[in-house]
Amino acid sequence: MMELSPTSLITIMGIRGDGKTWLSIALLREFLTVYPEHKVFISDPMNCYPLPDFHSVYTIEEAVDALINPEIRRIRYAMACPDDIETLFDLLKELDDIFIIIDESDQVFGRVNNSEALHWITHYGRHVNQAAILIARRPPSLPIDFTAQSIFCFSRVIEPNDIKYVKGRLGYEPPDPGQYNWYSVSVDGELTEIPSTWIAERN
Repeated sequence: MMELSPTSLITIMGIRGDGKTWLSIALLREFLTVYPEHKVFISDPMNCYPLPDFHSVYTIEEAVDALINPEIRRIRYAMACPDDIETLFDLLKELDDIFIIIDESDQVFGRVNNSEALHWITHYGRHVNQAAILIARRPPSLPIDFTAQSIFCFSRVIEPNDIKYVKGRLGYEPPDPGQYNWYSVSVDGELTEIPSTWIAERN
């Protein structure tokens, strides 16, 4: 299984229904078993993260208050809009020991139009233990700055451009993991299988 660090950067790509949410929750649970002191912020625009142990917020004002409150360690921003998340990143980059999950991240960050705050987290966040997961159906649309330095997780690959993208990361044709199974590719190109049973045990 992939090794997680307090500064892990992860990109998750998958088509609808392949379990991107479940994989991210499994990675979160695994991360917190090793680094329980990290604060967690989840952008949940589709309101699909079933996490009763999280403090849910519904406005950007509530999100800011929760982020600056040291007593609140687990935050889920439900129904978050892209503009709010881009604004919140200016605050997130100032926080030490934080794990950030952005669902539907291609709605927030463009491939070329990278945010200054995300750039900072990508390049300098390791100095203050910042970790992040960006989740999208089409990672080619995400900032290259982030994806090139992240662990890349993929499930079934169907679209020709997506196949080309994964092949570019691997250097060869991507395997087909089948529905609900996943592979991860390290920055060095090492391929690791993530079976559905591992994910299910952590959800």
